[in-house]
Parts: sequence; structure tokens; C-alpha cells
Amino acid sequence: MAAAACWIWFRLRTGIRLEDALITWRYARHLAEGQGFVFNPGEKVLGTTTPLQTLMLGLVGAILGVDWIPFAASALMMLAAAGAGVLTFLALEALGFARGLSMFAVAALLFNPEMLWLASGGMETPLVLLFMAASLWALATHRHATAAGAAALLVLTRIDGLIWALGVLACMPWRDRGAMRRPSIVFAALLAPWVLFAFGYFGSPIPHSVIAKRLIGNSGDLAALPHLLEHLDWSGSFFAWSFPFSRWIGCLAFVAGGVSIFSRASSAALRLVVIFPLVFCAALYLGRAPLWFDWYLAPIGYASLVVGLIGLWALWEKILALLRRRLAPERQHRLVWLARISGVAFVILYALLLVPKTKETVRFHQDYQTNEEGTRRVIGEWLHDNTPADAVVAMEAVGYQAWYADRKVVDLAGLVSPAVVDIRRTSRSNAEGFFRVLRDLRPDYLVLRSFEVDRNAHYHGGPLFESTEQVAYFASHYEEARRFEAPLPLFWGETSRLTIYRRMPER
Repeated sequence: MAAAACWIWFRLRTGIRLEDALITWRYARHLAEGQGFVFNPGEKVLGTTTPLQTLMLGLVGAILGVDWIPFAASALMMLAAAGAGVLTFLALEALGFARGLSMFAVAALLFNPEMLWLASGGMETPLVLLFMAASLWALATHRHATAAGAAALLVLTRIDGLIWALGVLACMPWRDRGAMRRPSIVFAALLAPWVLFAFGYFGSPIPHSVIAKRLIGNSGDLAALPHLLEHLDWSGSFFAWSFPFSRWIGCLAFVAGGVSIFSRASSAALRLVVIFPLVFCAALYLGRAPLWFDWYLAPIGYASLVVGLIGLWALWEKILALLRRRLAPERQHRLVWLARISGVAFVILYALLLVPKTKETVRFHQDYQTNEEGTRRVIGEWLHDNTPADAVVAMEAVGYQAWYADRKVVDLAGLVSPAVVDIRRTSRSNAEGFFRVLRDLRPDYLVLRSFEVDRNAHYHGGPLFESTEQVAYFASHYEEARRFEAPLPLFWGETSRLTIYRRMPER
């Protein structure tokens, strides 16, 4: 309840709505309105990675009205985050850890500064943590059918949850075929309907956004050390979730926890929690995941927090054991008081260290949200008020702008536009791909970062136009309609200015 109060306060203080959440909301809105599971009406493209959250919000929209979708996203995801905390506590207790460690782990999870925006931003990440925690608890208590059900729901929540789900299934006693019959049926029964529907409706259950993001992700040589170090730098802070104030201490705590778990006869569930973040991190790297979407890493943070706190606990126990051997028997009772005092001191120190990190997080998201509301939302509202209802708008940020514009979108990143991905794949450069989008798809309006045209610089590298033919085509077909600047331009730098271009009538 205390953590939920903090999330609500953070939501009210910052007004946070994460950009990608609005992509899912648009799917849910069209679903509630009876237009189908689509981003653009009439175009069956799976551009959201979270079918389960989309269906949940679509149901809310159908019952209460589509205007309730944003509120429902925040409220339901906060409930999911709280549920993840409760189930984590139950899982750790079932795995044999002391109540003090279990309770502190919940507090460290729910009050982690990253959880402020993850829990209140409207995205599906809290659902991911909920089903991870539920399956961990079910494994710890030998409820294998429940674990299989939670694993299946995790996959429906986000496709990369398949890695954890496979780990959960691997922890089960497959030698006992009779005992595994029910979990197998539960897992298949929950997944099969969506998989069959997705094949029939979209052509594949793999979200198209996953395919598109590979093209805009880590495009360098995966064998090159700089790219590997960049990826590790991105993910390192999430490996340190047990001690977020110091990346090195947090990562060392994770290592210590892993050693402690594997050095004794630990359950398969605990070993999964150690192995998973390493495998998941490697999968993101090999899958060329873009390095600027931190919510990808929340599953790593969750597992690493559990392992890291086990490592800190094991270190504390070793120190107490060493003192016990050195103290005379008649002084052993002093260790009880020492343990209590040191435990309380650690909790107080941990809480005090959270304060500056929390302030930094609040300040960052306040400023970021100010810019989101002052540019992308305003652009979407301008498009809604100043363009025909059947206008086609090409843009790259398809969250805020598309939600408020309510116009057909050509996604320049390709998340909901397969034609753009096909063009990018067969183009030699970013400039050629952009030119072919304009020529072949002929959008009525464009939303670009102002510097891209002003300085002829494509955001993803290289020039925006690489020939006089491309410059002439743009100049003869598009004219500037309106410029926008973020309220806090220094915060976003060169991306703080955006321009809308209008396609001119054919001569």
C-alpha cells in the first residue's frame, strides 16, 4: 500500500504516460470500437508486443468507454506491480528464506526508483513482473499447473517472456509424465487460442514491431568489442537492482548471490533466477534490441534484485558466523542484538540512499513529460484539428501523435507499417529508404525532426537526401505547414524541434 501510494503520487506529480503505451492504447481503442485488433483500421498488423494487455484494455473500453483506457492502464498496472511484490514475498518464504529478507526484497523491489515509472507509465511491464513472480511462487510451492499457466500468460503479455517461460517449464519434473500432463495442457490451452488467431488474422504470432525494431536496433558488428561494451553498459544498471546506488556493488552482489545459490543444493527455481538475466541479456544483444528502451530490461532487474539480495544476505550471515566463532560462549547473546542493530542500520541507510535517486527520477520524468505534452501531444491534436479525416500521416513517434491525431499512420520506423520495413530492407541507405516511402506510399503529411530537413541529416545516420533528384522531389511535393518546439528545448537537444510538412496538390 505504501508503494502504491508512491506510484500514485509519482503519476500525479509527473503526469507520466510512456510513449509506447499509447500504441497499445490505440489498438485497444479500435478493438473496443469494433474496428478489430488493428492500429490503422483495415490494416491487420500486429504492431503491439502485448496482446494480453491490449485485450484487457479493449474490454475496459468496450464496457466503460474508450476514454477510460488511459486510466485503466495506470490502475491495472499498479495493481499488477503490487501483486508482483506480494508473490515475490511468498516465493522467497516458500524457498526457505527468512521473513526479514523476504520483506526487504519486496520493499527493495517496489520502492526501486525505476519502479516509479515502470508501475505508473501505463505499459505492460508490471504484468510481466507479476507473472514472473507468480510462476516463481508456484514453482517454489510445487504448483506446476499454476506455474505453467503463469508462464503462458507471461508470453501473452510480452513475446520475450518466452525465455522465462521456457525456463519455468525446464524446472518441472518431466520424468514424471503423469504429473506433467496437467501443466502441459494448461500451458497449451492458454497459448493455443491466441497463436491460432494470430496466424489467421495477422499471418504470424510474432509481433511485427519486433521485426521492425531489429532494423533500427544495434546495427553494428556483434563480434566487435565496442558494441558489446555498449550493450553491457546499457544493461548493467539493471543487473545492479539490488543496490541501485552503485552499479559495481549491485553487480558484485548479483555474482555473490549466484555463487551462494549454486554452491548449495538450491532448488531449480532459484537457479533459474540466476541463469535467466544472463540468457535474457544475451538474447537482447543477439536480437539487436535497440538500446534506448529501458523497459526491455525490467525482467533482468527483477531477477537480479532477488539474486543480489540473497548475495548480500549470505555475506551478512558469513560475517555473523565469523563473529560467532570468535566470541566466547557467554557472549554469544550479543550477536542477536548486533544482528538486529546492523539490520536496522542497513535498512535505514538503504532508504536514505534511495532519496537522491528518487528525486533524480522524479525530476527527469517531470521534464520529459512536459516535453511530451508540449510537442507530441500538441502535434497530434493539431493534426486532428487541421487535417482531413482520411489524411495519411507519416511519422516515427506513433504513440502520442497517432493517439491524439486519430489519423491513418505510415510509421517511418515500420512498427505498424510492413511496407516501410520492406522498403528499408531493400534500400542501400536511410536516404534512399526515406525517398521511396515518400514516392511509393505518398503520405499526405509528414512529421519530421526539424534538423533533418534543415541540415539534411537523417536521425538514424547519413543524409536525409543524398541526390539532387531527392531534394527536388521533396521541394516540389511537400511544403512546411507548422513548426513546434518543446517547452524545455535544452532537455531534448536537437530533437526538441519538430516540423509538419503538407503534401502539395498535384499540378
